[in-house]
Amino acid sequence: GLGKSIRKIPGQEKAVLLVTANVTSWNKIDIPLDFTEVELKSFVLEQAGHHSLDTDSPIVFILQGRFDDLDLHVINGVNKKFDGHGGKEPFFQQHKTTRQNQTATIVGFFSAKEQGIYTHPGDSWHMHAILEKENISAHVDHFKVKKHTTLKLPKIQ
Repeated sequence: GLGKSIRKIPGQEKAVLLVTANVTSWNKIDIPLDFTEVELKSFVLEQAGHHSLDTDSPIVFILQGRFDDLDLHVINGVNKKFDGHGGKEPFFQQHKTTRQNQTATIVGFFSAKEQGIYTHPGDSWHMHAILEKENISAHVDHFKVKKHTTLKLPKIQ
């Protein structure tokens, strides 16, 4: 989370959601301009089609580079201030941060048809950022991509 990430998972730990992909080779694509999140998502789908990926099926992708307005959160347990449904406090505590000119790796999934399986219900995209120098991993809420960030898409063998 926004505290520290661990590399070895203790035996008693469980994941609410775990999605994996096994990719043997990647297409590396240079992002030529600064993009908003909406522009980047269109670019990813355009490049997926260009590289013969089926956009009706789930697609894993990686972004490596620099980001602005990188809004991140991690859920960190039950909120002790939660006073029941309909109250002002959410059930879970969220730690949030926004980063500017942040070097990161974003791992994401696009899935138009399986919303709520690979993604949150009602959304086709799900992304997590890795801030390696700080040993942080968190859910991505919003971002802008700086030019010369690298997009990686699976290479069709």
